[in-house]
Amino acid sequence: MSENDENFDISKFTAGDNFFGQMKEAGIADDAFVREIVEMFLNESAGSLQTIDEGFVNNDEQSIRLYSHKLKSSFLMFDMHDAHALAEKLEQIEPPIAASHYIFNELQEICEKSFGLLRLKYLG
Repeated sequence: MSENDENFDISKFTAGDNFFGQMKEAGIADDAFVREIVEMFLNESAGSLQTIDEGFVNNDEQSIRLYSHKLKSSFLMFDMHDAHALAEKLEQIEPPIAASHYIFNELQEICEKSFGLLRLKYLG
């Protein structure tokens, strides 16, 4: 089931609920703040994914490692455990890096789906 299914219930998509719930409970976040954090995460993550893609094109192992590391903790904030695991693999990438491009492709697919759901849930 995806956000494109007419029977999709966004309330069953729980990404970020724990993190934002704790912040709201502590009185340090409201809906506007949450929206801002989600927008920032989506923008920053898209940029990081683009940089990783360019790292594969340019055979730049250091960029792939650095931006994969940058994504890991953000993925956990939004309960994106599969994406976190793939970013962790990319962070440990070994030459020849082209052989690991399939990991990045899988990460992009997961992010595309999750980002769409995050937009629907928090920015709707």
